[in-house]
Amino acid sequence: MAREEYDLVVIGGGSAGLVATAGPALFGARVALVEKAPRLGGDCLNYGCVPSKAFIKAAKVAYHGRSAPKWGLPELHSSSRPEGAWKADLGEVMGRVRAAIDHIEEHHDNPDRFREFGADVFVGEAPEFVDPHTLRVGDRTLTSRHFMIATGSRPALPPIPGLAESEYWTNETVWEQTDLPERLMVIGAGPIGCELAQSFHRLGSRVTLVETLHCVLHRDDHELACALRDIFIRDGIDVRINSRAMTVRAEGNTSIVTLQTEPDHLHDPEEHDISPAGEHEVAVDAIIVATGRRPNVEGLNLEGIGIQVAAQGIVVDEKLRTTVPNIYAAGDVIGGYLFTHIAEAEAKVVVGNVLFPGSRKMDYGIVPWSTFTDPELARVGMTEEEARQKHGSTVRVYRFPFADLDRAVCDGEMDGSVKVVAGAKGKILGAHILGASAGELIHEFVIAMKHGLSLADLADTMHIYPTLSQVDRRAADAYMREKYLGDEVGFAGKFLRWWASRRASK
Repeated sequence: MAREEYDLVVIGGGSAGLVATAGPALFGARVALVEKAPRLGGDCLNYGCVPSKAFIKAAKVAYHGRSAPKWGLPELHSSSRPEGAWKADLGEVMGRVRAAIDHIEEHHDNPDRFREFGADVFVGEAPEFVDPHTLRVGDRTLTSRHFMIATGSRPALPPIPGLAESEYWTNETVWEQTDLPERLMVIGAGPIGCELAQSFHRLGSRVTLVETLHCVLHRDDHELACALRDIFIRDGIDVRINSRAMTVRAEGNTSIVTLQTEPDHLHDPEEHDISPAGEHEVAVDAIIVATGRRPNVEGLNLEGIGIQVAAQGIVVDEKLRTTVPNIYAAGDVIGGYLFTHIAEAEAKVVVGNVLFPGSRKMDYGIVPWSTFTDPELARVGMTEEEARQKHGSTVRVYRFPFADLDRAVCDGEMDGSVKVVAGAKGKILGAHILGASAGELIHEFVIAMKHGLSLADLADTMHIYPTLSQVDRRAADAYMREKYLGDEVGFAGKFLRWWASRRASK
């Protein structure tokens, strides 16, 4: 029989919830995990990170297969379809996506694994707070010294007239599809929208990507985000920036979307292939809505026990305590950075404060993330604009293009560049990478910022040749060249120039 009194009850079996359950249970604390869905893993396993990355991989394989002549290989084609009409079998692709989910669930997110750690796990029953120390779960009543709420988020739908009556998908329903749409519209060019738009395009759909703002991925460095947008356009995706879906109407199996496009004052239409301003109608067979998230806070009786909830989610302090001190919250449900690795970090803070009260605060000073398009776009720290607002004229920017990197040339992965934003004495304020494996390459800058290493330290660190990681060192080399050979050289640079000229004269 399940214990009724606990040291910690975790509500939500996603990334934050699983981390918060495993640690205390392994330390011998009395822990219960409650998940109202029929399976653990949350959005990350079932609808987000895992299925999207498996889907992206399939799309990349399809893309490279069709571009075989680029590698001196025969062109991939299908004798059953006319040339240029290649399309993937979406059902087969989604079968592989489901296999990846099932494998990770079995080996990592299986309820029995957490029971073996010593936790009680309740799956498939909706929880509700009775008071700050009591939770009702079906016909059980759980009491606990501490609670952590990690109920995640769900897609937020925009108020577009006619959308509800159309054939629209979200990141929660797209993985159920088996028929590849001929014409697809993706509304919202954040990470989810960009990843899905490119993947469906590579699998054979004609894709229109719609964004109300002036560029895709508006939270990333503007220069590199716009470079990614231009890559999308080059590859055949119809990108509509400064555009808003006004209405949707059904005509048989087709959805007619009316778009209102505002003038673009930031980009040259001829240079960037920007859609003209005005009203346009686009006919599509399916719509993916990727316009943001909303926290899952309903049904828990949070306000009834005194927990404050704002538009972005549950309100917490720097120790991740809610307005009821013995109840914590972490992950998407508190808003902010909606990433699995952030949820895990927040859960660790909660665990530290539950096991060792008052000892830990959440630090958002160095937060990396990556959008897994091809090429990937990753960042950590400040953008150039943010750094100039805070540090003014002391900010310097150093770049290195993948096109000048030997390994990128060999791999045919020459799109993109590294952009490092630095302060005085080469201090790294932010780093941004658009390029192959950017999500991996960014970690060198993450570690450098975490431990106070400068660009000079990176430039002085040996990197294996030929690897993509050399692109990080090459960006650091740009700082060293400026320091010793640029216009603003110091004593060391002047001395080296004098010494070199003296040696040359002999």
